[in-house]
Order: sequence, then structure tokens, then C-alpha cells
Amino acid sequence: MTTMSARTSSVATDKPDELTWNPLRVFNFYRLTLSSLFLLAAATGFSEVFIGEEMPLLFRPTVVLYLIFALISLVAYYRRKPGFETQVYAQVLVDIIAITIIMHASGGVASGLGTLLVVAIAAGGILMAGRMANFFAAVATVAVLIEQFASLVFPHGPPPDFTKAGLLGATFFATAMLSLVLSSRIREGEKLAEEQSVDLANLAQLNEHIIQHMQSGVIAVDRDNGIRLTNSAAMRMLDWSKDDPPANLGTLSKELAEQLVDWRKLKVVEPRSIRTGAGEVIPRFNALGLRLTGAVLVFLDDASVLNDQAHQIRLASLGRLTGGIAHEIRNPLGAISHAAQLLDEAPDLTKQDRRLLEIIHNHSARVNEIIENILQLSRGSNTIPEPLELKPWLDEFIADFLFSSGMSPERLGLSLERDDMIVRFNPTQLNQIITNLCQNAIRHGTPEGEDPKFDVRAGFSERDNRPYLEICDYGKGIPDNEAQQVFDPFYSTHSQGTGLGLYIAREMCASNRARLDYRRGETVGSCFRITFAETNSATE
Repeated sequence: MTTMSARTSSVATDKPDELTWNPLRVFNFYRLTLSSLFLLAAATGFSEVFIGEEMPLLFRPTVVLYLIFALISLVAYYRRKPGFETQVYAQVLVDIIAITIIMHASGGVASGLGTLLVVAIAAGGILMAGRMANFFAAVATVAVLIEQFASLVFPHGPPPDFTKAGLLGATFFATAMLSLVLSSRIREGEKLAEEQSVDLANLAQLNEHIIQHMQSGVIAVDRDNGIRLTNSAAMRMLDWSKDDPPANLGTLSKELAEQLVDWRKLKVVEPRSIRTGAGEVIPRFNALGLRLTGAVLVFLDDASVLNDQAHQIRLASLGRLTGGIAHEIRNPLGAISHAAQLLDEAPDLTKQDRRLLEIIHNHSARVNEIIENILQLSRGSNTIPEPLELKPWLDEFIADFLFSSGMSPERLGLSLERDDMIVRFNPTQLNQIITNLCQNAIRHGTPEGEDPKFDVRAGFSERDNRPYLEICDYGKGIPDNEAQQVFDPFYSTHSQGTGLGLYIAREMCASNRARLDYRRGETVGSCFRITFAETNSATE
């Protein structure tokens, strides 16, 4: 929005200057043309018949000086010196004087050249926004009257005609009034055009911003498949460098161009996905007009994003379904568990019967744990992250975990890059996630015959400087073919595992705008890292 405002203010300040000076340029070229025609008439002798015939010795030097003034006025316009109002005053007044003298040398009011003064008055009134129109009309009227008195004084001049001079003066004032109306309407039109131009500039900038920041790729092609417009998402999806932009869609992607040709011939209704250097994209075509053979907008969607969205929808549906099933299983499971407890109190049970009851108790507890996890997942309770000072929280957590697990303190390593790290997370959910990761490190990351050992580390990511917390064990690690599946629901390599712990942990991280990832240890073992949503801030 800051860029757009700056652009708007720039347009608003520069536009009136151009709108003010441009009419003066037209007026200057009109004066240059008029004076050139006068001089051409004097040079060819044409003036002796129509204009300047009464007093040629006055006419010829006047038109020469008038042409010189027209050239000086044009130079002053381009240099913008002196100021706008000074130039208008000087030019209109000189026009009135020069045209009056030329009119006098051509036979006075009867020559009809007085109408040229109407143009000067109208131009001056419009250029000055109507403020000085009456002043220019008054000056022109006085000039015409002086010319008439000069005809009385000098007997060799044209005969005076005060009636026509009076009518011409009335015409000057009528022109001044008309210029007031015209200038008012012209200014309103200029203001409206200025506002519309600013709106159009802002709209164009907004459209460009939206197109460039769309998640979908956009390519506009003409009827010959020439590329007219594209956005950054399309360049990224098609692995296209800005330094070497292709001019044709076929050069950019031959397969995409072939699908567009088939779509234009109505051979393809649903375009096929395309493999590119950056991944897989799904194209969509939309004609810009009524004809398919004309310009076309090509939309590109990232197939991986669509697949992830579909996967999330399937998981959400699965969560609701399994949540309902788990709720229905809970009641009969409770009855089975309660019956086993009553049966366990019978005095005449054999050793084999007690072993069978132990199996019932163990598997009932396991099924109940699965049901609790599924219900917790299906409820999807709202999470409110809150600022959490990491070091005191970890000290308290490790003390509780060592007490409950019976693990030796020297086997659990703790290292923090900074003691004042603050993250945003729900404390209860973070406790549940870290407990699950620590239990997994003991269960799956402890070499056979050794005591449990793992490290808790906190620091900042080198890539985006976001704070992280990770649990790293010293086991064999997870094979590469299984590493991508450990976060899938119900996937477990342990016979007693439910396969929901890591899945629920990742979902909780996502609800706190954090990310849970797996990576291999620097030497041995596995590391599960929580990358928090916000960068660290020191305690103030």
C-alpha cells in the first residue's frame, strides 16, 4: 500500500503541471503559424491585395517583429522561464497590440482581422482559468478604440467606424464570458481525467500485484502462442529463468503448447499433468474472448499442493469416521475390561486362565490408548499459542521426565544456543509432544543392551533463523524408505505401537503454526526437530 500511495501522489503532482502547460504550447504554435502566414503574405506581395494594403510600411516590420516574438515565446515555453502566468500575460497583450496594428495597416475594423483578437482573448481566458478574461477583453476593446481615434488623427489612415468597433468590443466581452464557462468545464474535465488516470494507474498496479503474487501460475498467450504476460509462479513451476525469457509457448514447454493446440481443436477437455524441472503442474485453459483460436490464459496449478490438499481432506474425513467408530467401540471395550476385572477376582482360576486374563487386560489397555488418541485427533480442539520461555520450561520438563522414567540424568544431554529463547506454543501440547519424542528415543533409539541415551537441543535454524527444539538419539536411525512414512497415521515398526504418536505430534505442531520434521543425526541416530513459528526475542 505504501508503493501505491507514493505512485498516486506522484501522478497527482505531475499531472496538473502538464495539463496547465500543454494548452500554452498549442497557443504558441498557433501564434507561430499566424505570424508566418503574415510574413509569407508580405514577402510574396499577396498582402498588397488583401492585408496590409493601406499602410505596407507599417505592416511589414510589424509582422517581422511578431514572428520574432512567436519564436521567443516558443523557446520560453520549452524552458519554462519565466513562469506560466507571466508568459500568458505577455503573450496575450503582445497579440492584442500586434494584431491591432496589423488590422490598422490593413484597413481598420472593416478588414475583419479584428476577429483574430477574439482568439487571443479566448485563449487567455482559458489559460488563466477564466480569471483574466474580462481584463483581456477590456484591453482589446481599448486597443480597438485607440486604433479608431488614430484613424481620425492621421488622415492617410483607414476611415474610422465606431459602430463596428463597438460591436467588436461587445464580441470581446461575450467571448470573455464564454471563456469563463469553457474554462470551468475544461478544468472539471481535467480534474475528472486526472482522478480517473490515478484510479486506473492504481488499479493496474493492484492487478499486477495480484497476478504476480498468485499461487497459481498465469501465462497469457496470443493466437500464435506468443507469450504476452506471465507471473513469477509460472516461471517457478516451469523452471524458467528471468534472464532468458522465451517468446513462444512452444519454446517454454513443448508439451504445454501441444495440449493448448488440442484444447483449441476441442480434442482435450481435461488437460493432462506435465512434468517439469521443478515438479509436476496441471494446466487449465481459458479463452480471452468468444473464439478459442484467439488469446488464451493458461493457469498452472502445482500438483503437489493439490495432492497435499486432497490428502488433508482424506485425513480429515478419516479422522471424523474413525472418531465415530472409536466412540462406538469404547462402550463394549469398557464392558470387556470390566468383565475381565470381575473374572480376575474369582478364587479358582488356573494359571492358564490368569495368563489369558493378562492378555485381555494388556490388549484392552492398548485398544483404549488407540481410542484416546483417535478421539483427541478427531476433536481438533482450538489451540492458543502463548509466549514460552524455553530454558525454564525445559528444566522443569526434564526433571519431571527423569523422575517418571527412572532414566539416569547423565544420559540425557541438554544444550541451548541461548538462555533467553522465547517461543510461541501451547505448553500442554508441547509437553505431550516432547514426552512422545523422548519415549520414542528410549524405545526405538536405544541400542540393544545399553541404557537409554538421547539429547535435547535448542537453537536457531541457519536457513530462516527460526528457533527450533530437537530430540536426537544414538540408535540406528530410520531407513530412508521408511523415513517418509513415520508421520502417516497407523504406521509403526513396533509391535506394541499404535502408529498415531508422531502423526498427532505433527498435527499439534501445525495447529501451533510450527513444523515437525525428521532428519538423520550428524553421526548416528535420528533427530526429530520442532521448528517454531516465530523468531526468538530476548526477554525485556
